[in-house]
Amino acid sequence: MINIISRLESIRTKKYVIYLFFISLFIRLSYGLIYFSIFKSSNFDDDWTYVDYAHKFLEQGIFIPDISQIKELTLSLPPAFPSIIAFNFLIFGENYLPLIIINAILSAFVSVLIFYIARFLFNNKVAIMASLWSLIYVYFIRWVPFLLKENWLQFVFPLVVLILFYISKEKKYFPKIILLSFIFAFLIHLDERYFVYYPVIALGLIYLDSNNIKAGLKKASIFILLVFVFMIPWLVRNYIVFKKPVIISERTAVFTDKIFGYETKNTAPMEIQISNETLDSIRRGQNIYDITLQNELNRGIKYGLIPYRYSPLKKAFVDFKEFWRPFRFSPMFVSEGFRSEEPWSLKHNMSIMLTYGILLPFFFIGLFFVIKEKNKYAMFIIFIMLIHTLIHTTVLLSQYRYRIPIDAFVIIFSFYGIFKLFNKKVTPVENK
Repeated sequence: MINIISRLESIRTKKYVIYLFFISLFIRLSYGLIYFSIFKSSNFDDDWTYVDYAHKFLEQGIFIPDISQIKELTLSLPPAFPSIIAFNFLIFGENYLPLIIINAILSAFVSVLIFYIARFLFNNKVAIMASLWSLIYVYFIRWVPFLLKENWLQFVFPLVVLILFYISKEKKYFPKIILLSFIFAFLIHLDERYFVYYPVIALGLIYLDSNNIKAGLKKASIFILLVFVFMIPWLVRNYIVFKKPVIISERTAVFTDKIFGYETKNTAPMEIQISNETLDSIRRGQNIYDITLQNELNRGIKYGLIPYRYSPLKKAFVDFKEFWRPFRFSPMFVSEGFRSEEPWSLKHNMSIMLTYGILLPFFFIGLFFVIKEKNKYAMFIIFIMLIHTLIHTTVLLSQYRYRIPIDAFVIIFSFYGIFKLFNKKVTPVENK
């Protein structure tokens, strides 16, 4: 293995990256096209909500002024991904294959991003090992034949981090900071949860700047201003439609309504509200048709589970396990205590354990060495992973696929742990 890595190191970077991209693309495109040719859209779930929103774009135009005919769940979505689907429908008709091809291309580029981020943080050996592993990483491949924003998030979020790193080392940064601001604005219009990283990226521009704090403050100020400018069109649209300030999507209203003094019907994003009386009826085996997730509740009860409302501490503990889990052999309720998850199949468990679970011990070893060495760029990524975990385990709904946008970092840190364990020589960090 060491000899193979050494030989790959001798290949010029651009040549290696081209090989990496096309091998990754072949794997993802093959899986996506074969899967879709067999199952078509029969396994779509959340996908249909994005398709429904895309139809509204086509019916009403890009700003969808009339929301009276839009389903509540659809209304809560941010606009970027449904607009991408709508644009595809406009060009190709209601044909999902072009979107699957785009998914495969985006996922292939993730392998390239992993190479460049790992090389920036550590060295070529880690970059090669991590990027090669990403070729077969199941979570990067699995969602290719689906219309889910995870295919975009797994690419866009690491891209934001990589551009931030490059900007921190440059004096002539203006073109790149425009690009960073635009891509970050696109990211938060893909998923409003990433708005929490608005101040984090700004602080990163200050903390990571290789020149001085003054230069970092200037970069951060430009970033904050430009992102806000890019947000203005949808902010204006939301104000016209909702008659109040709404950032990105209606899900954020639970926070902004309190700031601006509006009454809100929501208590937390994605939270399920079920009365104790309804819970008692469900436990007695009575069918209740006027609540969300009735099927999930009954599915959990089928396994002998008893639904009950989790305390905030219990929710955080259960959701932490759900967020980072490498396998699932038994059924359980997650989040508030009302969403049931069934056991994974043997094939599912094995594929995840062999490509993700096997990395976790080395991931923690990598974390240890990063903290010990005080690599500020890697420490910043640890901070991002911590935030990503906390917002999904304490505030929002937690699902393991919501972790995928930070899995590139998990792979990189894991192979840094492997590198530190088995490499005898002391190799300097190549964060250039």
